[in-house]
Amino acid sequence: MKKLFDLLIFVLFSIPAYFVREFIQKNKVTILVYHSISYKLFEKHLELLSKKYSFISFQDFIKWKKDESYKTSLKPIIFTFDDGAKDIVKLIPLFEKYSIKPTIFLILNAIGLKWYQWRLVNNNKISKEEAKDLSFEEAIALLKVYKLDTEQKRDYYSFLDKDDIKNNIELMDFQSHGVNHEFLPYLSETEKDFEISHSKACLEVEYGLNINKFCYPFGFYTDDLFNYLINNNYDYAVTVDNGSNNKSVSPFKIKRISFNNCPLWRVHIQASGLYDFLKLFVINYENRTKRLFERINNE
Repeated sequence: MKKLFDLLIFVLFSIPAYFVREFIQKNKVTILVYHSISYKLFEKHLELLSKKYSFISFQDFIKWKKDESYKTSLKPIIFTFDDGAKDIVKLIPLFEKYSIKPTIFLILNAIGLKWYQWRLVNNNKISKEEAKDLSFEEAIALLKVYKLDTEQKRDYYSFLDKDDIKNNIELMDFQSHGVNHEFLPYLSETEKDFEISHSKACLEVEYGLNINKFCYPFGFYTDDLFNYLINNNYDYAVTVDNGSNNKSVSPFKIKRISFNNCPLWRVHIQASGLYDFLKLFVINYENRTKRLFERINNE
């Protein structure tokens, strides 16, 4: 059934994706967001995308946005990676081959940890220093004690460490994804400021980075967060709002298109933004239908 659905999507959206790419994205900047991806799949993505798009850096986007006279290449794409997974380092040969400078959004308290250690720190069960010494088995046992999800037992998943960051400052643009990857709209004013200000201060002092971009954890944001960003000298913030960006896009509401483990047949459809648009349409339709049935049952 899924294969039939995929085929239907391919047939129905390949031509619209072409028109979006050639006429709408032509003079806009498209930003893709990854988390973790295998070398082989990312290589295939780049092979396909390089035939239809040009690759630029976030700094190129800033110049294009600020300077009316600055010309960028047509159909430009920027690559971003959220969370700072350690396997990004394995992709460096591909970054060099395709002249890509990716932007990596780091979770401050996840740096140097394994996934299972980070789960405990993220849920405020133990400190980062305590987590570093935990084995996989010990961490899973603690996760069970605290009744935290252990289904995704990613013992292989690690985050970039200090050496990874310092050794690749010239190759990658490291930026902030907060201290603890929290749902910012639900935090108190003090907690919001801490996530935004402390992550910037520590990344700059401890790692020698220049932090001027922020990535909203889970993509959730509210307009009140813009003042926190401005007050802490951030210039830009990225969302997971689907679509490409023109010059007038708000610097704190920059759109991105999710590209995690995108299958090869869907690369150009997904890069156009049509696939996520379709997903949102289906979700909204399902929610409207659910509410309608609930209302009918209550009458």
